[in-house]
Amino acid sequence: MPGPSRANGDGLIRFGVLTRPHGVRGEVRLQPDDPEVAFPDVRDVRLSRRGEVRTLRIASLRAADDAYLIAFEGISDRDVVRDTLSGSEMMVPLESVATASENEAYVYELEGAKVVDEAGETVGIITSVLAGSAQDILNITAPDGSERLLPMIPQTIRKFDRGTKTLTIAPIPGLWE
Repeated sequence: MPGPSRANGDGLIRFGVLTRPHGVRGEVRLQPDDPEVAFPDVRDVRLSRRGEVRTLRIASLRAADDAYLIAFEGISDRDVVRDTLSGSEMMVPLESVATASENEAYVYELEGAKVVDEAGETVGIITSVLAGSAQDILNITAPDGSERLLPMIPQTIRKFDRGTKTLTIAPIPGLWE
């Protein structure tokens, strides 16, 4: 499942997590939620760590394998990075992130979406997307309140309609019996 993981009410979306200092000049490693999604064209980002939220301006950014190395204006010390930035979630404006292609969806788009089968019958509402080792798994709450898990594989996912926020699926026979 591509893309950033969740949106909040401020029009921001989590892009990734600052993990550890890099070098001695204040750079920090950003592990994106999806390494295939390019870093958006933004200078100011919001960081959230242990309930504290602050906005910082990016001084430099460069790719490093499946991550990014970032320096922020006013921060040039490895210890400051370790003590104040490591572990922070990085949020960027939702509109700055590229839209998923036609038959793909970001996690934040799926959470809360209605799920129907190919006949149009309601299966439930997606309450979360679980990261699996082979594929992601949809956690669906059925109309009767029961929980259903559905692997996100080509055989089960048919179509996602952004306009109606509806996911059409083809359940595997016997999966929920």
